[in-house]
Amino acid sequence: MTDTIHIAMNLDENYAPHCGVTMVSVLHHNRSNKIRFHILGLDLSHDSKARLGTIASKYGSEITFYDVDEKLVCDLPNMGEGIYIKPSSYIRLYLTDFIPADIDKILYLDCDLIVRHNLRELWETDIEGVALAAVENRIRNLDRGFRPYDYTRYKYFNAGVLLVNITYWRKNNLKERFEDFIAKYYDRIDFHDQDVLNGVLYDSKTLLPEQWNMMDFYLNKSVFALEPAIYEKYGRNPYIVHFTSSTKPWNTTKYRPYFEEYHKLRRMTPWGGIKIDAGVMTKQTKHALKRLLGLDKYLFDRQMKRALKKLKKQESL
Repeated sequence: MTDTIHIAMNLDENYAPHCGVTMVSVLHHNRSNKIRFHILGLDLSHDSKARLGTIASKYGSEITFYDVDEKLVCDLPNMGEGIYIKPSSYIRLYLTDFIPADIDKILYLDCDLIVRHNLRELWETDIEGVALAAVENRIRNLDRGFRPYDYTRYKYFNAGVLLVNITYWRKNNLKERFEDFIAKYYDRIDFHDQDVLNGVLYDSKTLLPEQWNMMDFYLNKSVFALEPAIYEKYGRNPYIVHFTSSTKPWNTTKYRPYFEEYHKLRRMTPWGGIKIDAGVMTKQTKHALKRLLGLDKYLFDRQMKRALKKLKKQESL
């Protein structure tokens, strides 16, 4: 195949090792495709760039780095101290500022996911006349949050995997529309740039099958589990697994679906070894989880104490 698959990823220095894992997962399953990575970095060190470059060169892939000024994203909504989603998340709203003009579409990937399949089918999805293609974020329709439109009709999508019609973004001045949306609803934006994308592009998207962005909470047999028919069709062999919650493969010793696969890929990167950083859950994360799970303070604190006690016991083994 000569048609290059262009992949954009945005990150800060802390996410560089996880970006490396995502890159390895892409390249391992796409040896027949020509891949070019576009890395939009916020304070990305020379060492991290060199390591990511090593991954690309090992597989014969291309990589381009774009340095992002922190001023672009530092004062955007819901970026309080301790929030696990960082300002670099907003960089995807500014793709038209960085991606070369001769590129007409680009596949955006978050750095907290692993690719498990050839991306050619996804890359060739028809997005003529729409801004992007994405997977519905089904939990959002059950959850609280900012809803300027009827998402039972328009569907709310997850922004971790986006096949972007970058030509459409340029022609329709989407960067300016994103900024206008932020200015208008600044105090009501809950899910960061994902709310912005859904607010502006609610009627200009194509929905993808769940297998292209299988959010990990769907696989945990929780209240958010997929309907049996959808799970049977897409959940048994997801093409992309997205670790969407604050519990990531690198910050817990607890088993979750596909965490082991992440760690296997991690050992294939220049960062190699696995360091688990359980850390201390922030007040903001606790508050978000309590709202998400609908637990009162007593039940939430009780369950958290049990979980932390179990985690400490595992770490001592």
